[in-house]
Amino acid sequence: MHWQSDGNYLAVLLDQSSERHPSAYINIAIFELKKPHIPVEFFEFERESKIVAFAWEPKGHRFGVIQGGYNPSINFYTIKGGPENCSRRKLSTLASTKEKFLFWSPGGRFIVIVGLTPYSGELTFYDVDLLQVLATKKTMAMNIQWNPTGRFVATRCPPFSKKKMD
Repeated sequence: MHWQSDGNYLAVLLDQSSERHPSAYINIAIFELKKPHIPVEFFEFERESKIVAFAWEPKGHRFGVIQGGYNPSINFYTIKGGPENCSRRKLSTLASTKEKFLFWSPGGRFIVIVGLTPYSGELTFYDVDLLQVLATKKTMAMNIQWNPTGRFVATRCPPFSKKKMD
């Protein structure tokens, strides 16, 4: 389960398969909690398209999903309105990547996509308003944190060990 920061939405990953009725799909149910009768929107994904990561835009109506197997893709979606005037749709897709984590800027709009392992620490900065990659940086980051204003990103790299070579 993933709460949106303002409490407007709750996203729940649903896997409703059983031995008798295997499903070919996985759903993400989005509950719009501050609307009358709590409308629910469903996003359907193929079962092979495993959900690796999910992250809400802070104080917003957009979310990012990393999905897939060996080389997952990153998709951004928006949800506005309810069943009567719903404007849920896919905004964009980034090609296959080995990154596994999504970090939204505290103010929304910008997101950093990162692997957070010593050997796949590539940072990708993406503008979800303009739907474009702003920059890509190779790093060995093990941790990442936005500052509260959303203007800066700090990373931590692992210490290098000195090994004696024979």
